[in-house]
Amino acid sequence: MDVLSKRKIEDEGSGSLVVSKKARKEDAGAIIEFQAGDVKDGRLSSLTAPTMQLIGHESEVHGLDFSPDGNTLASCSFDRTIVLWNVRDEECAATAIMRGHKSSISDIKWLQAGEYVVTASADKTAALWDAVTTQRIKQFKGHSSYVNAVAVSRREISEPWKIATASDDRTARVWDKRVKGRKSTHTLEHAYQLLALDFGSNENQLYTGGIDNNVYAWDLRKPEKEVMRLAGHTNTITGLSVNRTGTHLVTNAMDNVCKVWDIRPYVEGGDGNRLTMNLTGHQIQVEKNLVRCAWAPDGTTVACGSGDRMVWVWNGVSGEVLYKLPGHRGSVNDVAFHPTEPIIGSASSDKTIFLGEIRL
Repeated sequence: MDVLSKRKIEDEGSGSLVVSKKARKEDAGAIIEFQAGDVKDGRLSSLTAPTMQLIGHESEVHGLDFSPDGNTLASCSFDRTIVLWNVRDEECAATAIMRGHKSSISDIKWLQAGEYVVTASADKTAALWDAVTTQRIKQFKGHSSYVNAVAVSRREISEPWKIATASDDRTARVWDKRVKGRKSTHTLEHAYQLLALDFGSNENQLYTGGIDNNVYAWDLRKPEKEVMRLAGHTNTITGLSVNRTGTHLVTNAMDNVCKVWDIRPYVEGGDGNRLTMNLTGHQIQVEKNLVRCAWAPDGTTVACGSGDRMVWVWNGVSGEVLYKLPGHRGSVNDVAFHPTEPIIGSASSDKTIFLGEIRL
């Protein structure tokens, strides 16, 4: 276990240690300006400042996720490290760094029990990590190319958990952390590379997307063929997220559109009538990063990263743009909402993370 020391803000830039600080006003003016007068002292959360900047990854930050209790943030990077940050600490200090992947880490998710994180990597593996001991406890092998995304099923804490991964090898694989060995329990074949996936309301529903622009819905009890296909994007799907209740799905693609889909079992008009909203404004730039999207716990607010260095937040029902949050100096690759407080986190190619208050 490597415990990271804090350093003074004036030392920032060496990239050797991890720190956090209150963001400069010019970095997050939209957030700070909005908070003024909203609540006492302009504050909405337990953060010590309306915006905190977390510094220390030595390369692009690809993913982040809040623990189920909201106490810890986990992030992953091209620098092959996973960093745990104490959200409740006055400085959102980093508490640990985990190493073990041999290449870039592309995605990270917490298991709902709150004791483990799972990662996807360009080294063709996924891995399960104990967030308490910071040790890797299991490695999932079977993919023959880059693993781009990882998802975790949503059963109650006492139930077994399934993990799913999406890869450039044109498969999604499902893993059960209880099963001995490293083999997957299901392999879902696709015609093209996969970049995004998420579980539905239970461990048997899985949604996948990739470079053929389509979303595929799978029932893992009969995985031979998808049970539904959602067409509408005109370019590669890079992000996919199911809301907390499992009724709606949001997808982000390189066509510069987030689409909201109704994925309840029965929709009037059939599968061709499942698209409910197009959310626009954000951009995919020349870097063509895997830009991801996320639902807020309220089930109506949607956020997405963007190549224009902004965090975009919409009302997923009306389509209204609620926020365009500045501050990053590189593509915003991933976003995550705090599970219990009005806080949004963003991970960027500028090697930093922002945590900021917003009104939901």
